Amino acid sequence: MLSTASKPFFALACRWADVFAVRSADRVGKGIRTAPRDALIGESVPEAKVGRAFGLHRSLDQAGAIIGPLLAFALFPFVGFVGVFNFSFVLARASDLGVADNMVLLIYAVIKAAHNLIGYPAGMLAERVGKETPLSISYGVFLTSTVLMLLSTSSTHAYLVAAVYGVYIGIAETVQKAVVPKYIAGHLRGTAYGLYNVGIGFSFLAANLVFGFLLDLSGISAAATYSIATSVIATAALVGFKALTRSRTA
Repeated sequence: MLSTASKPFFALACRWADVFAVRSADRVGKGIRTAPRDALIGESVPEAKVGRAFGLHRSLDQAGAIIGPLLAFALFPFVGFVGVFNFSFVLARASDLGVADNMVLLIYAVIKAAHNLIGYPAGMLAERVGKETPLSISYGVFLTSTVLMLLSTSSTHAYLVAAVYGVYIGIAETVQKAVVPKYIAGHLRGTAYGLYNVGIGFSFLAANLVFGFLLDLSGISAAATYSIATSVIATAALVGFKALTRSRTA
């Protein structure tokens, strides 16, 4: 409720402090609802089908997120550009590559469409081959999107970057949540999802601050190098974790 009620105030924001306040209220509202919702999804299906359940949830959730930017694109000639606060660096890079302000909204829609299309298949794949494998794949897809962002030279490339990045988000957000029930007992899953979302939130904040600082200080090459390095480290850490848990259960 808090998240929904806060969003209209973005239209009244004039300074960065206004945006920060509205965004904080939005995120607090989302944080309150997300952990119990994810725990409810995890408890509602057998562990063998939890990947599919989260994949379906992500796909349905993103359906509305596709319609939103398309409507904004249609309304652009009448109300102008009001900004988009998610995936800002991908959208900023699209602008750098020559994508017009109104077309940036379509870049956003491409991200959401790719996210929507990959969510359910990613969940099914996680059920068949194990959840850690598609999660590793998602980190590789993120690395690919970063390399493409670095190498892109035209506005056409921006749509490819958006599609690849959307695939990464779709796989990662589905499988990361689906992996929690594998390691956490049912009566602790609400707490586990709460801690998961706290970790994701702080990691997102830290990563964006570092990426933005490097982008301003040294340009896209330094920022992309940072993203490539962190994706490689994340993949290696996940592979190591999987090997460790396998050895303990052997």
